[in-house]
Amino acid sequence: YNDVFDASGIGRIQLMKDRTSVYAQYTLIVDNREDLMSHLSNNKIPYAIHYPKTLNMQEPYIDSADKSEFLNADQLARKVISIPMHPYLNEGDQNLISNTIVDFYAS
Repeated sequence: YNDVFDASGIGRIQLMKDRTSVYAQYTLIVDNREDLMSHLSNNKIPYAIHYPKTLNMQEPYIDSADKSEFLNADQLARKVISIPMHPYLNEGDQNLISNTIVDFYAS
């Protein structure tokens, strides 16, 4: 995924160079997330929005948090989407998923 999305200019969560990940989820940072979700659904590709609300928008904190302090988190909550990533994801499926997303943004 990394090489394909980096070459296509599609944003993703970046790892620090001295770190690795087990990739429990693979998260992209995208524009037009709602349209991408429809496109993925139409192509029978699962996706998830794991954190639709930032902490400051959760019920216990909504009245106490200064909304201006969480601008980056709020922006990311509207833009992130997780795509399939698991130990049984074969290269063909990975290519299908990444190509479907790249094609969506290329059109």
